[in-house]
Amino acid sequence: FPAYPDTAPIDLRFVFADEAPAGRHGFLKAAGDHFEFEDGTEARFWGTNFNSGLCFPSHDYAEQVAERLAKYGCNIVRFHQMDSEWATPNIFQFTKGPRQANSSAPDPESLDRLDYLIACLKKNGVYVYLDMLTYRKFKSGDGVENAAALGDCARPFNCTHPTLIALQKRYMEQMWMHVNPYTGLAYRDEPAIVLSEIVNEDDLFSRKVARIEPYFSHYCELYRTWAQANGAAFDSATFDPDANDDDQVRFKVHTMERHYRDMIAFQRGLGVKIPLTGTNWTINGAVTRAQNVTDYNDGHAYFSWGRFDDTTRRCNDLALTQQPGRFGRLAFNRLPDKP
Repeated sequence: FPAYPDTAPIDLRFVFADEAPAGRHGFLKAAGDHFEFEDGTEARFWGTNFNSGLCFPSHDYAEQVAERLAKYGCNIVRFHQMDSEWATPNIFQFTKGPRQANSSAPDPESLDRLDYLIACLKKNGVYVYLDMLTYRKFKSGDGVENAAALGDCARPFNCTHPTLIALQKRYMEQMWMHVNPYTGLAYRDEPAIVLSEIVNEDDLFSRKVARIEPYFSHYCELYRTWAQANGAAFDSATFDPDANDDDQVRFKVHTMERHYRDMIAFQRGLGVKIPLTGTNWTINGAVTRAQNVTDYNDGHAYFSWGRFDDTTRRCNDLALTQQPGRFGRLAFNRLPDKP
């Protein structure tokens, strides 16, 4: 099967001839258990991910890849890991150079390339799923204490500590209010951008609450305050934030829900209209439950996730015939009356 860099061996655009440009049906919305556009057209998406540095192609390649995706019948692209420091380029730094002291604003060149890619996708009837926080490395210059000790995305403190939350909101504002010169629309006003999530693959259960200060002490204080208000026991000398007893499960669901409500309300205040979700994986029923306060639930199920054995054929066999539970995993992600 030939994979050309500038074209495709098939052209399915005739099937979707009435769907371009993306956004012609108005903004996407959650309607019961499905998505539909403002004009009542039910929305169905089939697409792919653009990861890290590949979210910022040159203008000529953006034109090629957008047209090629449309030929294959793709109608959505998820922009993922744009904020990853290890990627070149990333949203904060187009080329490697001196160590960045902060992550205060998108790099103009990165943003220009992203703008043009979105414009090309829109022209070809391809919609956009925009991640917010994925692998961002917070910096001391951002006013983040002990920044070097925090991992990518500052998991799990990104949903508990006010400094980290404020930095996420600043980035959201920078992105949603930015006007794309190639479409003439701010991202918040762009109907070709249809979905967004607050944070990639994060929760308070699988992500351990590390003893990094001042984040750990702040987390303990949050739990103490909640426990006092909800009749739960708290002993600072014996408190284990990863024990996940019944009280801690209730607290963690409450904390995640509160964070999602706050971040969604902030984005609505910016004028963002599209469906928003919290995170995009389902580790357990409690994490799924926390998504009830969002507009939709995004959960992943993988076929032989990147694990290549000695032959491609074996990998494909594993993916398609020997891995039970893919549909069960997807069903587990489902919430009543939500897409």
